Amino acid sequence: MKINLKIIQAVVVLGILIFLFGFSAERNNKRKQGSINIEYTNAQNIFITEEDVSNLLIVKEKPDRKQVKDSLSLNEIEERLNLNPMIADAQVFQTIRKDLGIKITQRVPLARVTGEKPFYIDKEGCKMPLSSNYSARVPLVSGIDSTDISTLFPLLERIDKDEFLIKHFTGMTKTNTGDYIISLRESSTQVNFGQIKEIDEKLMNFRAFYKKAVKDELLNTYSMVNLKFANQVVCTKKKA
Repeated sequence: MKINLKIIQAVVVLGILIFLFGFSAERNNKRKQGSINIEYTNAQNIFITEEDVSNLLIVKEKPDRKQVKDSLSLNEIEERLNLNPMIADAQVFQTIRKDLGIKITQRVPLARVTGEKPFYIDKEGCKMPLSSNYSARVPLVSGIDSTDISTLFPLLERIDKDEFLIKHFTGMTKTNTGDYIISLRESSTQVNFGQIKEIDEKLMNFRAFYKKAVKDELLNTYSMVNLKFANQVVCTKKKA
């Protein structure tokens, strides 16, 4: 029986390829976990450090011993990171050298709520804990609790998108009547925003009033600027 030389060559080449693939796979499986490379997509302010992120990957194998658990899958690592209240999103990948790459997107606060148990309100309108690593310079809000977040969030979001408002609004307080009193930077004049409705109209009225009052050097002669009445700005002068 005549044997086709090309067939023999093909079988030999295929065998070599299978051997090399198996050898490479086995060697790769035996390779120890490489380095951990952490990248922040929004690193202006660090609320959770690289050390904190690395510690989230450490598990206790024995009471007196800690180590990175190599058996954790990429999905498990992502789930573990995304459970952290400082992280908005985590993406995890592994290189061919078994280095672990982690991309962290931190949550971004809009305001800080003061009180017995202070917290942030983030850009998604959710409650966010304070960080021991960094304190954000955002407007301070008092007189509210978690139940007020959904009501207040549209105003905070609107302020955050306007450089003029960010520059001049430093904080606000909810009164017993449900009105919000806004504090201004470099002025003792307060602004009664009223309840959180007709936001754009009230802010437009405030902008027009502020520019005119500053131009006429009258801003600091008022104790209160009231925006709660429709289509008008009512000012209360300071007592002599």
